[in-house]
Amino acid sequence: MKFVLNSVEAKEEVLALIHGIDVNAPVALSVEIKQHKNGRTRYQNAYYFGVVLRSISEYTGFTPEELHASFKRTFLPIEREMIGGVMVERLSSTKDLDTKTFNEYLERILHFCAENIGLYVPLPNEMTYQKKPRLNRHAPRKAPYYGNND
Repeated sequence: MKFVLNSVEAKEEVLALIHGIDVNAPVALSVEIKQHKNGRTRYQNAYYFGVVLRSISEYTGFTPEELHASFKRTFLPIEREMIGGVMVERLSSTKDLDTKTFNEYLERILHFCAENIGLYVPLPNEMTYQKKPRLNRHAPRKAPYYGNND
């Protein structure tokens, strides 16, 4: 379980949970308290999957999924944890990255592309975004215009 202690209520909820733990249970529990960091933003995520991976995919022919897996192996650390007395390794997930670390991950990928495959991927501030037009079901339909009817 994960809790963000940002209110008295959240603190009380955690304390109640801790008070209810049976310390004589056969399985020990560990508790870790660390500074909370906000996860990657939805804008970072949209840029990564919608622009970065798509651009590289179109340039290289690899699927976005293949690229994502490869970049995780290349640029993210392997996480290790003890489970049942066995050391288990797994790839880090971009879902677990905070905004700063996700930005650093993106920068490594963009640098790799520029240096190794000659692909420049535009930065978010270099792009223009168009909002999709909202469909208004109640607006009167216009007949299509096919040019000058002279």
